[in-house]
Amino acid sequence: MSRIRPFLLVAALIALPLAGCSSSGAALLRQIAQAIASIADQAVVSFDARRTQVAPGQERNINWDGAAVTVLTNGMTADFPPTLFRDGAGDRQIIVGGVTGETVAVSEDSFATLPGGGANASAGGGFAPLTGTANFTVFGSDTITVSFTTVDTAVAGLVHGFSAVFTDVEVAGRSGLRFFDREGNLLLDVRALALGSGQHQLVGAVFDTAVVATVIIDLGDNRNFGAGAENPGAGGDDYVVLDDFRFFLSALAVPATDFVATVLDIADAPLGRFDRRRLPLAQGQERNINWDGAAVTVLTNGQSAAFPPTLFRDGAGDRQIIVGGVTGENPIVSEDEFATALASGAGAGGLVPLTGTVNFAGIGGTNTVTVSFTTPDTAEAGLVHGFGAIFTDVEVADRSGLRFFDRDGNLIRDVRAQALGNGEHQFVGAIFNSAVVASVVIDMGDNGNFAAGVEDPIGGGDDFIAVDDFRFFQSQTPVPPTTFVAPVLTREDAVFARFDMRRLPLALGQERNINWDGAAVTVLTNGATADFPPDLFLAGAGLRQIVIGDPGQLVAVSENAFSTAPVVQGPEPSPSFRAFTSPVNFAVLQDGELAPARATVRFFLADQVTPALVHGFGAVFTDVEVENKCGLRFFDDQGNLLLNVRAVRDPNGANGISQFVGALFASAQVARVEMDLGDTDPPADLAVLDDILFFMGTVPAVD
Repeated sequence: MSRIRPFLLVAALIALPLAGCSSSGAALLRQIAQAIASIADQAVVSFDARRTQVAPGQERNINWDGAAVTVLTNGMTADFPPTLFRDGAGDRQIIVGGVTGETVAVSEDSFATLPGGGANASAGGGFAPLTGTANFTVFGSDTITVSFTTVDTAVAGLVHGFSAVFTDVEVAGRSGLRFFDREGNLLLDVRALALGSGQHQLVGAVFDTAVVATVIIDLGDNRNFGAGAENPGAGGDDYVVLDDFRFFLSALAVPATDFVATVLDIADAPLGRFDRRRLPLAQGQERNINWDGAAVTVLTNGQSAAFPPTLFRDGAGDRQIIVGGVTGENPIVSEDEFATALASGAGAGGLVPLTGTVNFAGIGGTNTVTVSFTTPDTAEAGLVHGFGAIFTDVEVADRSGLRFFDRDGNLIRDVRAQALGNGEHQFVGAIFNSAVVASVVIDMGDNGNFAAGVEDPIGGGDDFIAVDDFRFFQSQTPVPPTTFVAPVLTREDAVFARFDMRRLPLALGQERNINWDGAAVTVLTNGATADFPPDLFLAGAGLRQIVIGDPGQLVAVSENAFSTAPVVQGPEPSPSFRAFTSPVNFAVLQDGELAPARATVRFFLADQVTPALVHGFGAVFTDVEVENKCGLRFFDDQGNLLLNVRAVRDPNGANGISQFVGALFASAQVARVEMDLGDTDPPADLAVLDDILFFMGTVPAVD
């Protein structure tokens, strides 16, 4: 048994100013690094007492010797699943390792063998456990990243502190614990003591409030562990292993975190903070784009070139991100600081890359570039924890930044870039505690005039922006089906914006609308009510490939609120059937009169023959006065009901109120939509339809 060293209290009950702490602006902490000979030693007792004081009931331990671990080792050394204690094996909600490059392993033979078998060249170096038969370390890295989740397993959490038993630390300064807050800022660095071979010590810290989001365990020179013999006495490698953990169960979720800071190079602190906040959230899902890889430079060829929005979804690395592609967005990459893209040529601004030779912009037609994500099968829209990018040459406040949208198209965060000097770079981003981001809109100054105008921010004119390195996540979470039901007064209402924000990234360039007021329709109505050919938008009138109504069903459009019908006189003029977008709307007829019925919508490929699948559909319903009579039902190509979305009754029972009803899916799976327009069973109801928002089919349905 190792010799007990004198107790070392590096800092006891001292106050430090810490980000994210209590209203006092400070948190009391107790940090320890003390040699121990058993788990009953004073350092452990002291840590436990402080832990119970600040968060009773949240104390958690791992001694690495329980059944969940030893079933892995089987008397040898084995890889350790980072989420073992998050997903099961007790209510502990801790993630141990999993960051790229960290190969974590547990051992029952004091690391005499390597993970997967084979002899360890550094075996016998004093790696015996403090307790039981198993302990723990990392191969190929000097660090292990530890993070925490709340009890639902999905949401990143904050805790009061952490400690671990270090074994065989023989060189000062190389081993210890670094504590980071919710923003990735370093709170505290506790270094292990340099002790003799095989000796154990407890290293840890407890804070008065739950401020710790991440702990990085530094383990000597473990990047070489298993590859060579340990030789700290001669100035060589010091290999370190770990035993018992003492920590807290998180009861506090990490709030969303914004990042806005000037950067000079890719090693600057804001990027490091983003990475430290990012790494524990979704191990192995961290992804970057620096625009200088072969996939991009082959496009630029030393100049500026159009950028295919799906380049990083369909290839060029496992990144699953779509950059641009929304109607009007014209993303380009450049190796000449956009000299060939700007009408004013070279010297138009400080659009210099931060890294390498290539950067990125949206030019002409819009000031935005929309970013969205797909799961690794490339087909399904995905959710991620966050996103960040380098902005270059922002000189006017509030015009540039990032807007984050959730699965329903709701704005969940707006992070504005700073107004800096000509050519300066800054990092802008946000990270959430769970995967909630479906799309990000990059606002880029006045880039709508990029190809035509001259930058003149000092004179109050255009501010042109370039973007460089992206930092984000690969999505593992498909976007669930999203329903939209909301009253509307105009086409500018929020529900339309949310539907479009959710729709645009799903199927670039496939968004289609029908507002019933185009020439193809009004030529039929001629100011009255007229039969509508169900295949009008299949065979012509724009590339929309949609059929509205079943064969033989009488469908009608009207310019007079259905005060007349094609065959016989219909209902008396009524404001309840007025058009939403003047002057035409749409209904189903029976025996020449308006009828509460069902109209089926189907989708086709551009060949007008092959049935197609789409991502979703929405329509404006007018005059819904009875609950559950009207709405949309979505079916797949096997006839299975995917979703039933009901229109809502106006709570005041008013005639003529319009509402938008729709649904979107992460992948193209909708083969038909049945539009329920009321029925005759008491209490009877009858609705008419106006604007339709949908997709052009590009995915064939299974016949």
